[in-house]
Amino acid sequence: MCGKILLAVLLFLSITLSAADPVNLQIKRIMDRGRIVIALYKNDIPPFFYVDPSGKLRGIDIDLAEGIAEKLGVALEINREAASFDQVVEQVISGNADLGLSELSITLERAKRVYFTQPYFILHMAVLINHLKLTELKPGQELRDIINRPHVRIGILGNSSYEEFSREEFPDARIVCYREWDDAIAGAINGEIDAAFYDENVIERTIRENPSLSLKFRSLVLADKLDMIAIAVSLENPLLFEWVRHYLEMNRVNPELRHHFDLYFQVMEKVGLNRGKPLVAEIGKTKNPNRGYLYSISLLIILICAALYYRQWSPGYVRSMRWLLSPWLVLGSMFLGALFGFFFKESTTRMAFIGELYLTLLKMCALPIMITAVISSLGHLFRTSGAAKYLRRLLFLISIFLFLASFSGLVGGLIGKPGVLNEENRTILGGRLHKGEIEQSGKPDRDSEAALVKRFLPENVFAALSNGDVLGVLVFSILFGVSLAFVNERASDSIFNALETVFHAFLKIIDWSMYVLPAALFCLMAEQVSRTGLGIMVAMGRFILIYYLISACFILIIGMIIARSAKMPFYRPFVYLKESLLVAFGTFSSYAAMPFAINSLIGKFHYEKKTTNLVMPLGITVCRPGTILNLSLSTVFIAQLFGVSIMDNCNWLIILFGAIVAGLSAAGAPSAIEISALSIVLAPLGLPLSVAMILLLAVDPITDPIRTVLNVITNCSITSLTAERNGT
Repeated sequence: MCGKILLAVLLFLSITLSAADPVNLQIKRIMDRGRIVIALYKNDIPPFFYVDPSGKLRGIDIDLAEGIAEKLGVALEINREAASFDQVVEQVISGNADLGLSELSITLERAKRVYFTQPYFILHMAVLINHLKLTELKPGQELRDIINRPHVRIGILGNSSYEEFSREEFPDARIVCYREWDDAIAGAINGEIDAAFYDENVIERTIRENPSLSLKFRSLVLADKLDMIAIAVSLENPLLFEWVRHYLEMNRVNPELRHHFDLYFQVMEKVGLNRGKPLVAEIGKTKNPNRGYLYSISLLIILICAALYYRQWSPGYVRSMRWLLSPWLVLGSMFLGALFGFFFKESTTRMAFIGELYLTLLKMCALPIMITAVISSLGHLFRTSGAAKYLRRLLFLISIFLFLASFSGLVGGLIGKPGVLNEENRTILGGRLHKGEIEQSGKPDRDSEAALVKRFLPENVFAALSNGDVLGVLVFSILFGVSLAFVNERASDSIFNALETVFHAFLKIIDWSMYVLPAALFCLMAEQVSRTGLGIMVAMGRFILIYYLISACFILIIGMIIARSAKMPFYRPFVYLKESLLVAFGTFSSYAAMPFAINSLIGKFHYEKKTTNLVMPLGITVCRPGTILNLSLSTVFIAQLFGVSIMDNCNWLIILFGAIVAGLSAAGAPSAIEISALSIVLAPLGLPLSVAMILLLAVDPITDPIRTVLNVITNCSITSLTAERNGT
């Protein structure tokens, strides 16, 4: 009570004295001295205060300090003797500094001893946490649930506000204080602590300056925990405190931390955030919303003209256009497209739509072809006595190929060690990972059990058709085809005839579309290459090389199997299947390549139609050895990246069979869903899915072409081992 009375008396005297003088005594003392002294922490905390390469102090706090000195008409003196943030406050209390301006957090303990202005910057508290610790987080839990435990060690900067904050936020955890923040980061890398706790500014800067940290740690902002940054003024200078408050109200700081980071990295001649460039999610958007319709109409007109030419013009003219179907022209177009995408990245976004439109056309035809082929083939097959034999052989072959793919990925990863990287490559991958974590919101997660059941058994088959849900459509086709076999033959024959007509009609559209294949593949390849940076290709070069080597060996062996089964020279299957393999490699879509493969197997290899039409669509959806190989090798890659032994605790068995289960659970789904299915394998190993999602999706445009080729040729091999040849 006495203290409050004394403070009131002092305020009254200060106001009375200042009334006699146009400038209050507290500010007059500074003006008479000719300088204002600002206490600043000894270590740089960019972008608030730091020394640039020329030796000049810069930053948010320095701009504020210079503005205050300018308005007072005095020189600025910076006192950097404080070895901690608490010592910055002590400098103000002792009178060695007029103001404490040092990214200073407001705490209740400090507020007992100094005045704090209103916050001129509001940060969020953040945690830099080990990825492996995050895998302990179960659905419905919050981050606090896995950090606030007695065995969890959290590193903080000693003699800072985060001593008080950490006791409030994580009272049960072990708090480890470090003299310097760099010591805390070193402790995290060495395994001394599980997490580091500070504000979002320091943690973001730490990650940007040390990108390789992102491979082991993830930065998480605590959105509901605020860190108020303000200026400290001595309790003996209430009028100076009021003047500084008014100054802050009249000179507001830009609250965007990203903006200040950009300025800092520009000054320090480092790469900033590429402000002004489109986000990944925006790439490929057309400025003119009507352009997409124009492209669609143009392609439709071209196809109609092609149909008229094919129908009305002489056979000689049609033969003269066959050069457009040359595999060398297709390969050349893909090569030129890759070069174009590498050297002219900006222009590829305008061309991407053409390639995507062509791919959509192929997929549009592939779905009706799959439906009609499966229904007709199963209907005819179940009317014969050999249905069970075909199905048993088919399931056996699919199981063998999937097991061999998973085994090859596991052994290839153990021998090639794709996850053992040098520091340069770790830095590249860490930067990509941190960028991906920022952009990851909205990415598809692994399907829940209920969602998986709906993919197998859609509530509405027409909705599944419109959404392109291949797995649901396939299950419907299987059930419908089997049921037709038990319907009166006379009643069902008309349906089979109609399905046959639809099947051949869509194959004819596929034939016409081949004439624009080179141009479409040029656009598709250019767009894919432009989306993949050279840095990520180099950093994950060993992973990509191992994947391509294993896939190439697989493809050669499968080619020999087809050749032996069809009793022809080794090279002949690749010649007969060249259209389907080129489409698979160029479009990265097994379904787009499926009609070409069916055509070749029936027309050139002379395999029986009903078995081919059943095995190819079913295998393309379910039997994806390229995908299983990718998941198996990727798991080994992530395990090596985090130093998890594959041979301990039967981890190799988890990888071997888990990759198969994961691949089957994501059958017929896009690449993002396939990779997210890795949680089935990674969770038992205690490995983070988020790292796998970001890094593997980054190189997916590179691995997808060979993966698609492997999927297609494997199912051609299964067909050759299942179906009989006409006339044999």
